[in-house]
Amino acid sequence: MGLLKATELEISDFLEASDSQEVLALLKGDGELWSNLGNIVDDIRRLLVQLCVSDVLFQLRLGNRVAHSLAQFGL
Repeated sequence: MGLLKATELEISDFLEASDSQEVLALLKGDGELWSNLGNIVDDIRRLLVQLCVSDVLFQLRLGNRVAHSLAQFGL
């Protein structure tokens, strides 16, 4: 959803971070996934290219305090 919002706001050329090493491996891998997740991963990879995301990095969950606060506020 965040990448779609960046598209709407015309934000590009930034870094993306994830606290999941599994997600990071899926996004950085070049293999094709034949599961239901494959379509989602392909869509995210396309958005990363479209938005000129320079890299996807691993970020420890402790570094997501602001994101977690905003999510709690949204609830």
